[in-house]
Amino acid sequence: TLDIVDMVRRELRHKNHAKIVDVKNAELQQLKEKLDEQASNASGLEKQLAEANSKYISAVLDKREAMQELHTTKEELAGVRITEKDLRADKASLEEKVAKLSAESQARARALVEHKEALA
Repeated sequence: TLDIVDMVRRELRHKNHAKIVDVKNAELQQLKEKLDEQASNASGLEKQLAEANSKYISAVLDKREAMQELHTTKEELAGVRITEKDLRADKASLEEKVAKLSAESQARARALVEHKEALA
């Protein structure tokens, strides 16, 4: 009878062990499914991050291009201001020369009239 009791005990231990193994396998399967889901979520987040990074880089490059265009425009505007200043200075100088030549011309005309009167 001891052999039978030992056999029954072994059989019960074996069944108990098999149940424990089945429970552990089920737990492992749940963990695997959870990890697969997290990996899928991580992959989605990586794609979103890559897209956001790409948009950020594009925005930085666009801003850089706009800043370069602004700098070029400022330089061109400064050049126009310098040219405008030079033209105004040239205009003032020419007006001064015209006034001087006009005054000289009037003085010569008076001298000529006086000379004609003196001859007459």
